[in-house]
Amino acid sequence: MMGKRWVALLTAAALITLTGFSLQGEAAPQADTLTANGSATVETTPDVVRLTLGIQEEGATPSAIWQTGWERFAAVRQALLDAGIAEEDLSGGTDLYLGQNYNDNGYPDGYRFRAVLEVTIRDAENAGSYIDTAIAAGADVGYSLQYAVSDEAALYGEALGRAVQNARTSAERLAAASGRQVGRVLAIRDPNGVTLYEERTD
Repeated sequence: MMGKRWVALLTAAALITLTGFSLQGEAAPQADTLTANGSATVETTPDVVRLTLGIQEEGATPSAIWQTGWERFAAVRQALLDAGIAEEDLSGGTDLYLGQNYNDNGYPDGYRFRAVLEVTIRDAENAGSYIDTAIAAGADVGYSLQYAVSDEAALYGEALGRAVQNARTSAERLAAASGRQVGRVLAIRDPNGVTLYEERTD
């Protein structure tokens, strides 16, 4: 798996309602309005991978697996640091517990240790090599791998801007069909009814 290239595509979508375009030429534009919907989708290649992995250790006594488990956890963490993962992009260790294993008859049969490490990989194309590093250092449990972008707000903002433009284009066509012209936007709302913009009337 060394050197494997991870390929994915992320999508940001926006759906908005432009409520109450004023129609130019009216004496009371607030009373003569139209509503148009707009949607847009923006796709991008992710530049971040969020990986959750860990280690498990089982043994007959708590003290033995606690020590071994911590050493393995520390080794995985240090290996990722040495590979170039920043300190602030590693978190975990809080999901450490010591629990008894039970046999088929329901009786205690040894103990179990688990440690979870969350890793933010900011070099998505080389995510495979970081996973290889973690496995080689002792990680033996994989929980999740998610693709993301470092600036999700910008991606959504671009989709939102396109959705607003699409809504305005629809409004202009509707107005033109009735021999009118679109004026200013009176309000913008998202599909949940949240007002993103509303013209002040005071």
